[in-house]
Amino acid sequence: MASVGSRSVSVHESSYGETEHDANAALLELDKGLRSTKVGDQCESIVKFPRLFEKFPFPILINSAFLKLSDVFRLGNNFLRLCILKVTQQTEKHLDKILNVEEFMKRILMVIHSNDPLARALTLRTLGSIACIIAETKNVHHTVISCLDSHDSVELEAAIFAATRFAEQSKTFTVSIYTKLSAMIDSLATPIETKLKLLPIFEYMYHDIHTISGVRELCVRVLKSYPAKRFVLTTLHVLSQLASKSRLDIPDQVELLLSYVESDPRSDIKVKALKDLKVLANQGPHMWTKENIQRICQYVKQDENLSIILKTEAVDVLVNLASTIAVSCLINDTGSEVSDICTSYCYHDNVILASKACSLLTHLAVYNNKMKGGDAAVCSEAVTAMTAVTALQALLYTTTSTQSLTKQQSHALRSCLRSVVLLCSEFQDGCQSMVDIMASILTSVAVTGDIAGILCDGLSAIGNKERSSMQSILPGVTAMLQLSIQNNQHDLAIKLSTLVFQATSSRVIGRESQQLILELSQSTNDWVSYRMARQAARYAHHFVASQIFATLSLKVSSEHYLFWLKSLQDICKGEHCLQSVSEDSDSFIQGVTQATFVYHQAISCIRAASRPSHPLTFHCKYMKLRVEMIQACCQLHHGCQALKTCPLPAIASLTSGPHKIAQGQIITQLEKSSTNFKSIVNGYKSLYQSLFDADPQTLLNIQHLVKCCQFISSAIDRVLGVVNTDITSSFGEEVEDYGIILEEINSKLNQATHKVPKVSHESISCLLSACRVLLTRVPFKLPRYFFQSLQVTSITLAISPQARGLNEPVTLQHDSHLTLKVEGVIQNSKQPSVFRKVDKVKISVTSQLQSRSQTLPDAKPAENIPNKMETMTEPHNDYFSCHFLLAFPVTGLHTVSISTSVVDKDGLKWNTGPQSSLLVKSYDELLRIQQHHQHQMHRAQQRATNSTASRS
Repeated sequence: MASVGSRSVSVHESSYGETEHDANAALLELDKGLRSTKVGDQCESIVKFPRLFEKFPFPILINSAFLKLSDVFRLGNNFLRLCILKVTQQTEKHLDKILNVEEFMKRILMVIHSNDPLARALTLRTLGSIACIIAETKNVHHTVISCLDSHDSVELEAAIFAATRFAEQSKTFTVSIYTKLSAMIDSLATPIETKLKLLPIFEYMYHDIHTISGVRELCVRVLKSYPAKRFVLTTLHVLSQLASKSRLDIPDQVELLLSYVESDPRSDIKVKALKDLKVLANQGPHMWTKENIQRICQYVKQDENLSIILKTEAVDVLVNLASTIAVSCLINDTGSEVSDICTSYCYHDNVILASKACSLLTHLAVYNNKMKGGDAAVCSEAVTAMTAVTALQALLYTTTSTQSLTKQQSHALRSCLRSVVLLCSEFQDGCQSMVDIMASILTSVAVTGDIAGILCDGLSAIGNKERSSMQSILPGVTAMLQLSIQNNQHDLAIKLSTLVFQATSSRVIGRESQQLILELSQSTNDWVSYRMARQAARYAHHFVASQIFATLSLKVSSEHYLFWLKSLQDICKGEHCLQSVSEDSDSFIQGVTQATFVYHQAISCIRAASRPSHPLTFHCKYMKLRVEMIQACCQLHHGCQALKTCPLPAIASLTSGPHKIAQGQIITQLEKSSTNFKSIVNGYKSLYQSLFDADPQTLLNIQHLVKCCQFISSAIDRVLGVVNTDITSSFGEEVEDYGIILEEINSKLNQATHKVPKVSHESISCLLSACRVLLTRVPFKLPRYFFQSLQVTSITLAISPQARGLNEPVTLQHDSHLTLKVEGVIQNSKQPSVFRKVDKVKISVTSQLQSRSQTLPDAKPAENIPNKMETMTEPHNDYFSCHFLLAFPVTGLHTVSISTSVVDKDGLKWNTGPQSSLLVKSYDELLRIQQHHQHQMHRAQQRATNSTASRS
């Protein structure tokens, strides 16, 4: 995680004093514009405030800035008020950092008494925009409710907007406004347009049962009194949202929506009702009854004149139910009807409807396949995995039969491929046939670039789950790759090369495929070449990657890019050296030595490629651990080879002491190797805990490396007799062929270690095999996070109090306490929370005495008890703060260290940082007074001595 700190959080960040100075300078500059007599300068300053808040998101600055804006809002014109309204809407997540909320609100609320209805309307919208911080303010509630009686249309719309925002935030407001809204809805004097705008407020009245029941009765009454299309659409949606949020009236709302689907002749209302049914199917699938599902099935089957749109929406409701726990009801209670719908529409002319039916059939087939042989009844022979495979194959041929894809066909093809991936992950028997069909379509001459690209994405998704099924399509994909190079289809060629890498990820890529990929990298642009090399490195084809990186390193002008490409080239070159090692011992040692040398060069290049904005910390640690693993394997290999100098056990029992001494040295080397592997395991675990922003595949990559090192360490301990239980590697299904190889070594080693002595030629031979497999047979794939981070999370800290100058300590008396305030802001990338989100922040504070100062002669030296505290806080709108009370009874200089870590939604702790430090100087006031008194006496004596000398 990138650490951004306000005071020495990282080496490239400015100190807190400099940051505070920059923030104050920026605020003063904007304040100067606000005080200008020109409206243009004032507007320019106002619109710059959101950027200021993003750059310095701390409460003191935000509070001061909003108070200044509230003054302008109170005294300025309507255009300035409009600009301030936009600022409050753009900076909603910073509003809770306003400290003087009441003063800020009071200045805004003063404008509500203006005679200008436009000014009152802007005030109401501003109050609605800041409703999150004044949600329970009674006088504001009264103001908003009273403004609903306004006869000015602009002010009335603003009051409705404010009422909606307050209803969303406050339970008290919903209770108090319910009577007013009910009277306005029932009143004949209220215009129709106003009633339509008031109805959406009711969807937030889900806090208590009485209000919910009252709202539902009112809305049902509105449906009967106002059967116009707009009223029905709005009211049904409000009732659906209310039911989904309260979870109380979902069965009644499903019945109501189904009645409109069946009886209302207007297609728009039917479509809206079906969309709301999909929402309720996701929110409360367990509340759907058998009769509800049967009514949908009968609606789809019996009405022959039903439009395609309605059929598609109705089947989509069943798809949503099939993807939840309600799938058992579809299978057991309405299996025959649902299977009839699947068989009827899987081969429909409309590809959207056919894709929905295939998706429904896939979910049912997956559930049916899981429960086969259990207590659940199989619904029908029509709902089987092979039936789904046949339907999906037909849909694939249908959607790819045209020269160009329409929007509907593209959507249907992608939906079909998602179903294919789901089916292949659960039904391995049909996976190979689906892959072969997709490959035959891909290699067809009629397939265009768009269709081929989508099919490549689908094959890649299948290859990530079922890699063994990809090997059969390698010749066809290779031929297609050559054709794409000739037609200059570079994007398609990259996807095809990825398929080639996937299909050969567990073995050496063919020479023909190597030449094609290298030819493509030379004929295309440099960015495409880099992407191809990146994919090759991610799938352990290091020879191809090293060749491309070597070519690209000659084409860059930046020194940092040059060292980055050189590091990638050296990494791939080192791995290729390991992949080229043969079985004999000399070749293994030579390959490991060469790979270690090249790896050290790569680490040096990574350090040279680092910049303050991109420190490449993960890359250095990851490569250092790889080098340590190689060196540990080499040391283990040397230790095992040393056993060859010892005679066989039968002969050794007849010989004298030197052989026993040599065997003791071998045991010592094995113990050292076991310790080294355990240290590497701890290093990988520590690295794992720091990768909060990493993708799941990167974390899985590190977990595999941890398991491999644990396997070797456990094997050594088993040979040494440290552990007596059988070794279980437990790699799982996600590991490739090398997992099976290590399991075989594990079995042989367990057999060998049951004999006495355990340190035998047989057991050492198993260790040698495991060591060689770990380096030469286990493919080392560079993880995605090594090249690309899909989410970036940084934490900015502000520590107070702060010293006046840089590197100066904070001073306090030794008999008092220091109140340390830690504030922080979590900043995310443009697409936050791709993988995980910060749920809590753990802050730890420790202190350490650096040097003692002089004490009073008769004073007893105080015992130094270091501070050690930690607390857990939940961020609100990405902001958190906490306080610590620290004692420094020992006079002298102390260092206070502040470290942060985060906890995600799953409760996992991530040591992300940042860290900060603070110098504290503790002093004794009595000692200071005494020293000052002694200094004055010394000066007085010196003056007396000087005057006596001058007289004489």
